[in-house]
Amino acid sequence: MKIRLEQEVKERISELARQLYPHGRHWPIRIVVQLSLQQAALNYNEEIQRAQRDKKAAKGELERALKLTNRLSAQLNDLSEDTRFFINRRTFQQALERTGVPLGKPDRKVRLDKIKRDLSKTKDTIELSLNSLRKTGRTSDDALDGLLLQAFLVWVRLLRRPFKLDWTQQGEPLTEAADWCERVCKAADPEIARTRIRTAALKVRKRLPENSNLYNPIGILRTYFKRSGWLDKRS
Repeated sequence: MKIRLEQEVKERISELARQLYPHGRHWPIRIVVQLSLQQAALNYNEEIQRAQRDKKAAKGELERALKLTNRLSAQLNDLSEDTRFFINRRTFQQALERTGVPLGKPDRKVRLDKIKRDLSKTKDTIELSLNSLRKTGRTSDDALDGLLLQAFLVWVRLLRRPFKLDWTQQGEPLTEAADWCERVCKAADPEIARTRIRTAALKVRKRLPENSNLYNPIGILRTYFKRSGWLDKRS
């Protein structure tokens, strides 16, 4: 089922973007902010739904699929030369059925090498999904991580403001960046507790480069994903 943002969420995010860029001449940047925050809110909703899924059942299904994929991969690697010939050989079955003459455009048969490459990608995808399901320990608030990472990128790259975070003992934001994090999260979901926002924001800030090069967003994201464990540290 395709996930869609509720109209109330869209309106709150639109208002947030208008507050940042109220003047008409800034409308292109306002649209960029609005769309990026809407995508972050959509990802948040997706993560919330993911957390409610039956992970044990999914893990079992993926493990069975991986075994079948490994068996198929091994079987394809052991094919004889004769069998490989028939897989890679062009056929004209469709032309024959349509005209009675085996001429024209051949069937769209995929060559064995491409089948094996696609199968390898399938195995990689299943293994990555399984690795995510097999993680143990304290559950990471991935939903808020994504929201607050986008909040950082808007605040630092577009507004060019320091991402300094501080709160009172009661959890009320003391800095503009902390208040911005709360406003972004509340726009996506008014029920998010301040304690969750503070914990997730500090975690996101810790994962970010200390001296972020604003003109190198790919570098920022690569460092963030490595520190979060979502990307191989050797990459």
